[in-house]
Amino acid sequence: WGSCENGTLAGPYNWNYSMGYKFTANTNGQVTKLCGFFSGTKWVRLYNSSYSVLASAQITSSANWSCTSITPVNLTAGSVYYVVAEIASSGGYYRSGVSLAGCTNDITINATAYQTPSGTFNASHTEITGNMYGMADIVFSPVTVIAPTVTNNGGESNVTASSARLNGEVTDTGGDNPTVHIYWGDNDGGTTAANWDHDENLGTKGVGTFYYDAPSLSPSTTYYYRCYATNPAGSDWADSAASFTTTPVLTIYEYYNISDHYDVG
Repeated sequence: WGSCENGTLAGPYNWNYSMGYKFTANTNGQVTKLCGFFSGTKWVRLYNSSYSVLASAQITSSANWSCTSITPVNLTAGSVYYVVAEIASSGGYYRSGVSLAGCTNDITINATAYQTPSGTFNASHTEITGNMYGMADIVFSPVTVIAPTVTNNGGESNVTASSARLNGEVTDTGGDNPTVHIYWGDNDGGTTAANWDHDENLGTKGVGTFYYDAPSLSPSTTYYYRCYATNPAGSDWADSAASFTTTPVLTIYEYYNISDHYDVG
């Protein structure tokens, strides 16, 4: 908002409100700073569409734009977020007669949003487009998404006659956490998903290890598996399939000692 603000500035007002704006991320990226335009020291908070706090910062402003760096917060393209300042009964400003039409670039500002009392922000807030209350803001940096990379992370572990742990690792998300699959079976399906006997969808994963415990295996049988990861920019298979052989089933025999059972004539 600070880069496209318009309308007539007014204030200060002693509002007991949380006030800011609703916006949509147009690309994947990170919020690196929270900002405010008010008088005094106030909390500015970033919320997701479920009204969970993603980041907070205390900011001191003297009726000008002031920003504070935060631990970067990842935003997802197409998702809705809110940034609001807790005015706390003093030093609030707003702009009247605003146009939000020009406030579209890496984010789109949808509306101003506010709720009383200060420090409260949930689904009961109010949204309008003719004024901009608050005022709160963000510094947003787009992230260029590339295909992720994935490995089999050294192969299987915990192999028994009937089960095995299939290990993998996302080594790079590419800027957007990928959906991870482990394909496995008693033949190597290569990089064609349909050629594998089983497809285990492990959901979205960040950088780090993961695993699937394969059940109901046959003893003394060779199996193969290969990890796969995909995000909006592309996909990646582990360099090759890992293979392992389940252990045999041990048969325990009972021996009958005939020397204990005979008659002497």
